Parts: sequence; structure tokens; C-alpha cells
Amino acid sequence: MDDATGTPFRVTPPLEAMTTLIDSVGLLAKLVADKALAEEKIHASQAALAAVKKKISESLVQSYITQGPNINMPEDLMSQEQYYERLLLALQEMKREITQKIRPLELQVIEANREHLHATFDQYTRKLSECLAAIDEHILASRQHLEEYNNIRSVLERLNDKLAQLGALPLELPVGPTSNDLAEVIRSRLEHLKSQGRI
Repeated sequence: MDDATGTPFRVTPPLEAMTTLIDSVGLLAKLVADKALAEEKIHASQAALAAVKKKISESLVQSYITQGPNINMPEDLMSQEQYYERLLLALQEMKREITQKIRPLELQVIEANREHLHATFDQYTRKLSECLAAIDEHILASRQHLEEYNNIRSVLERLNDKLAQLGALPLELPVGPTSNDLAEVIRSRLEHLKSQGRI
């Protein structure tokens, strides 16, 4: 967008809002990455725990087949199961804590974005008002030009009258509006410019 002078109009976001937004986005990205890593570890631990439980079940079945009701639980498999269950609980707690930290940051990013959009909207609104004010100024200036045009045209018409009194043919006047109504003159000039392909 250009201003009334033809200078490109650039919106400059408030430094404080942009700094807050950048910092929040950076921290949010880190936490999201940490959450993704925690979820990956949770899936791996769940897979390992399922494998251990499957081994325990298979071992119990095998022990029952060979030993009957007096089954001894394999200590190493039991230790592995307890280890993966504790690890899984710790990872799920880690994920929960990360999620709790992410939500306030998401809200902070949303708020910073909202403030930035409000500031941008305000800047464009002010610029729009300036454009309208410039249009109004040009319209008011057109009234002065119209008055000057009518005065000059009157002078030319009087000169033609004097030429006619001296027996000379009147000179041709430039084609232009004959109305004193500013709105009508502006409309006629717009049509004239359109016919020339200038607008």
C-alpha cells in the first residue's frame, strides 16, 4: 500500500510485542519438541513393557507345563517389568508437566499475536483515515480550481465578444465543464478520463 505521496506504507509492529512473541514461540517450540521426545520414549517403554509381560506370560505357561502349580516367578523378568513400569510412570509424569507448561505459553503466543494484529489494524486504520483526509483535501482544492477555471473561461468569452465586435471570428474555447456544481464537474471529468483510458 502507498500513502498519499506515493511512498510505500509499511507496518512496523511494536518491538515489545514482537520480542515477547519471538521469545514465547522459541520456548514453546522447545517444549513441544520435549513433549514429542517424551511421547517417543513412552511408546518405546510401552513396547518394552509389553514385550516383558509377554515373556512373563510365556515363561509362566512354560513353567506350569513343566513344574505344575508350583511356579517360581522369574526374578529377572519381574525386575524388568517393575523397571519399565516405573520408567513409564516417570515419562508420563514428565509429559504431563510439559503439557502444563505448554498451555500457558500457547495462550501467551495467542495474546502476543492478538496484540500484534490489533497494533497492525490500528496502524492501517490511521493510514486509511489519512488517505480519506487527503482525498477530501484534493476535492476541496478542486473547488478552488473550478472557480479559477470559470473565471478564466469568463475572460476568454469576453475576449471572444470583443473579437466579434471587431468583425473577427470567435476563437475556439477548450472543451470543458460548463456547470458550477462541483459534484457534476468531478463526475464529468471522471468520465472524460475513463474515455481516454487513463482510469
